[in-house]
Amino acid sequence: MRFCFLLTILLLGLESCFTYRQPQNAEAIQPPCQAEIWVRYVPETDHDAQFRLGVRPVPMDNGWTNLRIERDLSRIAFCGIDVVIIETTPQKLMDNEFLERFKFFGSKAYEQKTKIVLSLVADNNLRLERDNLEQYLEALELNSIPSYLMKNDKPVVLIDGEFGIRDAEHEEAISLMRFGKELPECPDTPLPEVLQPSGEYIWCRAAQCTPQGEWLIKRKRGGSLQNQLDAIRQIQCNVILLSSWNDYSRGDFIENNSLDGESLTRILKKTLN
Repeated sequence: MRFCFLLTILLLGLESCFTYRQPQNAEAIQPPCQAEIWVRYVPETDHDAQFRLGVRPVPMDNGWTNLRIERDLSRIAFCGIDVVIIETTPQKLMDNEFLERFKFFGSKAYEQKTKIVLSLVADNNLRLERDNLEQYLEALELNSIPSYLMKNDKPVVLIDGEFGIRDAEHEEAISLMRFGKELPECPDTPLPEVLQPSGEYIWCRAAQCTPQGEWLIKRKRGGSLQNQLDAIRQIQCNVILLSSWNDYSRGDFIENNSLDGESLTRILKKTLN
């Protein structure tokens, strides 16, 4: 009896020695971000801006080739991004070569389980009539692209507020979402490094610089992006709009590059997944 009592005490002691105790200062593991992540993407990057900033994509960008499309979509999927906003002009949509590239992008996005959506930006102060725009977009047959973003069974197209598109007067076959109306405009002024935002859609910027290359929000090898994502996680938000995957003109690019390597894509991967 005494032997059994001593054996029990010994076993309890051994168990306490090998039981893992969470250190009091250990960083709490945060759950993955629940909001959808959309990222703005430009098919033609600004090489002059790359030169001013002394940075280049890794590997180099040699046009919107099949190889680049497949590489970009693989990295975008690695980060956990849900929707790629392909930014272009109405004039580009009339270019058959561009449309061919766009549809190839859509087919490869489908393989990566990533959605795509068109975003039309103003060029040369062009004004668009809603009815004419809708008819042209219908002719593109966006709903035939399996990866294309749909809302209420209609293809979505994002529209620059500068076009001055009026409100819909009847049921439409295309779901137009205008910046400044259905979607918030991305602020021209620097986003603070730690945001306290609210709303269904929230912009997030990895960094920001002037056209002359002066950094208004420093990259900090992804530190500024991490600060904003951490702040956004504290509130209710359905969609986070990342201001740029590969636009070098304002310094808010995320893709792997010669300045900070893979830092930003790895931060996105860690935060979103």
